[in-house]
Amino acid sequence: MGAGVDRVDQRHALTSYCRARMRREEAARGRGYQAELSRKSGLTTATIANIMNERNGVGMDAAEALAKAWGLAYEQLLQESREWARSAPEEKGTSKAAPRPNLETAIELASRSGALPVEVLTEARELGSSARRDYSVAAWMHFVDEILRAHAAQEEGEPHTSSAARRRRR
Repeated sequence: MGAGVDRVDQRHALTSYCRARMRREEAARGRGYQAELSRKSGLTTATIANIMNERNGVGMDAAEALAKAWGLAYEQLLQESREWARSAPEEKGTSKAAPRPNLETAIELASRSGALPVEVLTEARELGSSARRDYSVAAWMHFVDEILRAHAAQEEGEPHTSSAARRRRR
């Protein structure tokens, strides 16, 4: 039974490591990274997106393809994932620590129209850290706007009603 648990832990470490590496490289390289990784690895862009957005894990075939794309032997990739998981699993093992570049872009865009209160920034980033994935910039803009409206209503002493609730009343 111990070997089965080790295999599950190893797959989790491999998936978490590959996902974090893909997100880090995408943040550094920007648009087109998934297509580039797809060409190098032979995986579809949908498979890459599903791994990054936590819809799929990384199986042996995908790991071998990613290792090839990153210029590593499969065993090297496994070793890196083990070392990565041991170094700080509490920080790296969950999606909550993952960067949310689209959220940060939405915050930057919202800030252009005026300074956002610290409470709004804090709440938006907390929402981002608990989200399962990085939504589109437009979706994050909507969330930031809702948070801003809620804080404005709270300052005025009025109950805040979400846009979804307002649409239901119409």
